[in-house]
Order: sequence, then C-alpha cells, then structure tokens
Amino acid sequence: IIGRRDNLDPKLLKKIEQIEEKTKDNRGLDLMVAFNYGGRDELTRATQKIAERVKNGEIAIEDITEDLISNSLDTAGKQDPDLVVRTSGELRLSNFLLWELSYAEFYFPDLDS
Repeated sequence: IIGRRDNLDPKLLKKIEQIEEKTKDNRGLDLMVAFNYGGRDELTRATQKIAERVKNGEIAIEDITEDLISNSLDTAGKQDPDLVVRTSGELRLSNFLLWELSYAEFYFPDLDS
C-alpha cells in the first residue's frame, strides 16, 4: 500500500500493517494500492528523506542520483510501470506516480463504443 501513513487513524494503520505482514511472502502478482496517495506528496516526502540523510551526514549532495530518489519513493524496489490504461475518459496523470510514469506508454480506450 503506497501513500501517506502518518496521518491515518491508528486502527486503520494497524489493519494495513497486518495485511502487509500477512501477504509479504506472496509471489506471482504485485498488487499496489494507492491509499491516501498523491504523486506530489510522494516526491515531497522522498525529498525530505534525502535531505534528512544529507543533514545527518549520511550522504553528500553529490550522492543524490536518480536511483537514490527512486529508492526513496513509496514504490521503492518495484519496477516502474510500462503501460498505463486510463479508462476514466481523462487524458492526464491526475497526480499519480509522477516519477514512476516518466517512460510509460499510455492507452486511453474509448469505452463509449
């Protein structure tokens, strides 16, 4: 589950953590649920994590790379999507996976036909 967790109700957060623990060893299919998620917020939080590491002397500014940024996102360790199918009729990203979708192909099917 990707998204901001620090402002969730503790009972809901516990449920999310239980589900993640229960399914952590599952293989074959990656299901990613975006809950309390926004792409700009994700990039802000990743930047804050990196800045904190620089501030603490763990890394130098020169160590900031695309890989470091990718590994600081909610989707760390997952492959970037190759294809996005948008069935809503919208022709936009809508603040969704802004970093991860930079090389994805987009398909907007006409569902009215």
